[in-house]
Amino acid sequence: MIKREDKTVHYRGIVKVLQMGQDLRKRILTLDPQEGRTIRTPPLTEEGSWVGAPSILYDEEPGKYLLSYRLRNPRTEPFRKINYHRGYEARIAESTDGRTFTDIWAVSKQEYGARSFERACLRKVGGTYRLYLSYDDPKAKQWRIDLLESEDPSEFNTQERKTILTPRNKGPAVGHVKDPYLIQHDGMWLMFVNYHDEDISHVSETGVAVSEDGVTFEWKGDLFPNDREGWDKGIARLTTLLRVTTETALMLYDCGTSMKEMVCEEKTGVGMLNLSNLTVTRIEDVSLPLTSPYSSGSLRYFDALRRGREITLFFEFATKFKTHELRVQEVRV
Repeated sequence: MIKREDKTVHYRGIVKVLQMGQDLRKRILTLDPQEGRTIRTPPLTEEGSWVGAPSILYDEEPGKYLLSYRLRNPRTEPFRKINYHRGYEARIAESTDGRTFTDIWAVSKQEYGARSFERACLRKVGGTYRLYLSYDDPKAKQWRIDLLESEDPSEFNTQERKTILTPRNKGPAVGHVKDPYLIQHDGMWLMFVNYHDEDISHVSETGVAVSEDGVTFEWKGDLFPNDREGWDKGIARLTTLLRVTTETALMLYDCGTSMKEMVCEEKTGVGMLNLSNLTVTRIEDVSLPLTSPYSSGSLRYFDALRRGREITLFFEFATKFKTHELRVQEVRV
């Protein structure tokens, strides 16, 4: 028989979790990205020069933060002429405090054989580091996702990569898959990926693929409803999750009214995700979407690291120079 005091403790635990979920939601909805600290500046001070698309991992054993990110140049000359435009380099940096980072690995798009790097996702399984790297394949002229593995995050060998997801995994009408974000839930790996139809001027969606080992994936379907209206009608790209309970998470996602008007300059929406049935509840609030106060207003590619009540957010932030910089911001709930 369960004692009364045990039930009381259990009830108080539920109330505490629900309260933390409400506090988390409120804290994110009132976030001021201007309070973030700049940790990487773009390579140039002209429009189209970006640094960002972060993925963060806290490595418990050495007590270090690992951050993957990419650098981008404008599509204009002279960068196009020398093939140094778009996402030209992917990097990994490490830190002991989550604020000051030192680069430990880098690969150029020429070395990798890519037309452009997109977002990566950094994870650790046992003693093995995994880098899920998305890029524009010049042969297929489509974005795809590769997996690189290493015992040392500074020694990823690009010659040993394996392709784990291509548009063929989704279907013949899909032109691109990119920007992976992975979590483990109920013994399975869930990989959320951004995808476009062959005509990328239509919509940008989030799909879900599942795997037992994080290597071989099966496509499951769309995450967001297709009849959306409003500020995420044309773009809905999940970028990070913050657990509220074992079954639910607060979701940050890149959004926009249309691909034609807002591609590459997305803003940030907030929602709730049921991890068991992959049901999305979009949050409607006057504060949404979250934006930068400068130029295009773009605020995108959030990733988050939670340790107790402390949350560290990494994101790409539009500046007054029409560039994008990489920022970090700490909040407490």
